[in-house]
Amino acid sequence: MKKAFSETFTKPGRYYFGDICYIMKEDLYYELWGNTYNFDDGSFVVPSIGERFAVGGTAYGDGSYLDFKREKSYEVDAWVLGIVPESMWDKEKYSEKLNEYASFITLAEKETLFFETDGDGAFCVTHISLKSVIGPQVIKEIIVDTSSEDE
Repeated sequence: MKKAFSETFTKPGRYYFGDICYIMKEDLYYELWGNTYNFDDGSFVVPSIGERFAVGGTAYGDGSYLDFKREKSYEVDAWVLGIVPESMWDKEKYSEKLNEYASFITLAEKETLFFETDGDGAFCVTHISLKSVIGPQVIKEIIVDTSSEDE
């Protein structure tokens, strides 16, 4: 079920933004997200590791969606985009080729990653540093609106 929500990630490490079917461990994808959470939109805890992933549905399902700055095209096969921490990655699925249609973000100490979706297919991922004495500074922002499919 599509819904608007946001999630904040603060644990240092590597995170993946893209279609989660390309990176997530099979047992977490099918058994936890599928069987337990019915493949719903939202932020979900993996009890065995105490970490969260966040996922939201695209507006038109599968396709290729450009980010707002038209720098990267996000390929979607499972009708979703989401954030997955490295602890949930299937290492056999990981390859440098994923950089072509997904983004990898490294979160350091005193950095925050915000994930937000409006429930209608728009996504915003904001990587912020809290290290500056003048206040939070945006390191990277990814905006993808799947309500207009790129051909």
